[in-house]
Amino acid sequence: MFGFSGIRMLLVLGLGLWFATAAADTPPAGAVGPYLSPFDLKAAPDGKALFVADYTGGTVLRFDIDKQSPVASWPLGGHANGLAVSDDGRRLYAACGGYEGDLVELDAATGQELRRLRLGHTPMSPALSPDRKQLYVAIRFQNEIAAIDLEGWKVSARCPAVRAPVALAVAGRRIFAANLLPAGGANGDYIACEISVIEPYQGWWPFGQDAVRTIKLPNGAINMRGICASPDGRWIYATHQRARYQAVTSQVTRGWINTNAVTAVDTQTLEAKTFLIDDLNKGAANPWGLACSPDGKFLVVTHAGLQDLSIIDREALQAKLAARQGDGEDDYDALNFMQGIRRRLHLPGLGPRSVAFAGDQAYVG
Repeated sequence: MFGFSGIRMLLVLGLGLWFATAAADTPPAGAVGPYLSPFDLKAAPDGKALFVADYTGGTVLRFDIDKQSPVASWPLGGHANGLAVSDDGRRLYAACGGYEGDLVELDAATGQELRRLRLGHTPMSPALSPDRKQLYVAIRFQNEIAAIDLEGWKVSARCPAVRAPVALAVAGRRIFAANLLPAGGANGDYIACEISVIEPYQGWWPFGQDAVRTIKLPNGAINMRGICASPDGRWIYATHQRARYQAVTSQVTRGWINTNAVTAVDTQTLEAKTFLIDDLNKGAANPWGLACSPDGKFLVVTHAGLQDLSIIDREALQAKLAARQGDGEDDYDALNFMQGIRRRLHLPGLGPRSVAFAGDQAYVG
């Protein structure tokens, strides 16, 4: 029996960015758009606050967990594309903007802008290096990953990705980048997005030409939106869809045209295993954000097209993956894979994307 005693869910499409829209009749000063929309969530290390990247409004919102209310809104001057928080909770890093995108360092208590650095076309998903001396940022429309020296506040290196990197996860020395789109045309025998694996040299810098590898996903894999690491760094999980673009469109039910999936990557061997998160008679449309609970027991996945949250028992998931004999289409196309190891929660609001943990509470925006 699949139990959920190890986690309490606090759903923040109702609390997270329902609260933002309900709390503001007019956009905050400096906002770049008339609406508020959550795009990324990060919890303060002490678990007392959430920082919300308000993409449309171009602001960062500070949400007080005890008060269950937003307490501050800080304009960035461009669309808010992603956040990272320092281990001591004193600094907040925001990737923002489009064609001339920036990385902004803020005081996490006051929202004061401390430093700004121009990075390129649509920086996203900042992630701290293990030694906390560098910050990695995906530069989506330049197809690259930038490394920022936090002490010198300059770009230390740039490394090529595949196509449109939108999310990063760090496990050990390696950086894993989710590439949203496949490279090349859509009329080949194999077309799928890939995970870039970047392993800097000793001392981390500079990137070398052989520092980048890729992990190929099953044929038809598209729209890789999110990526996360398990708390022990042993596994990477990435959300995406799988289009059956070579199949004759003789029906539309039971995943005949399109299915929704997660790929798990062993960070030691780089072996990848893909599994569907649809059910036989109910899809799991547009998987987006995902996160592991701090104790590693659960993997949660948002479904932007269905207004659902999947809560997956990670121990049972890994056991199922280990027991799977092969890794062919019959294996990763099984529509009953989630049976017995996943619970669905239907969320209020529309289009849940981001998810983050603060202690044993999961927040969805």
